[in-house]
Amino acid sequence: MTVRLIILSALVLGAGVLWISYHQNHKTPTVQSIDQARAEARLNHKVLMVEFEADWCSDCRVLSRNLQERDIRDYLARHVEALHVDVGQFNRNLDVAQYLGVDVNQGIPAAVFFLPEPVPESLKIGNAQILAYIHQLEE
Repeated sequence: MTVRLIILSALVLGAGVLWISYHQNHKTPTVQSIDQARAEARLNHKVLMVEFEADWCSDCRVLSRNLQERDIRDYLARHVEALHVDVGQFNRNLDVAQYLGVDVNQGIPAAVFFLPEPVPESLKIGNAQILAYIHQLEE
């Protein structure tokens, strides 16, 4: 019984450490940090992509895998700054979504793209629209 308790305690402690580590390394963007990222991307002549996602969303996981494909990944690394906003069960970071004009109830993944040029941002909803827009940027 004591050995089981020790093992269970170690597992709980390990999970807690992993959770803290994950959340320290994945800061949630705020309205202010998005404004700062827009300015930095513009200065670096890069596109800023703010992606709204959730860990339970299968389409979000598919998009993540697609963005890791070699050609897209390489393009993104050279030309795009990306911020990821976790919307949870449509109950997190809604202030950020609202600030950027995103209605997460229309679906996720959703992404807002800010070009370095002074043109209006572009909202894309769903994998097909997001990937098509990235391919359009590549041309």
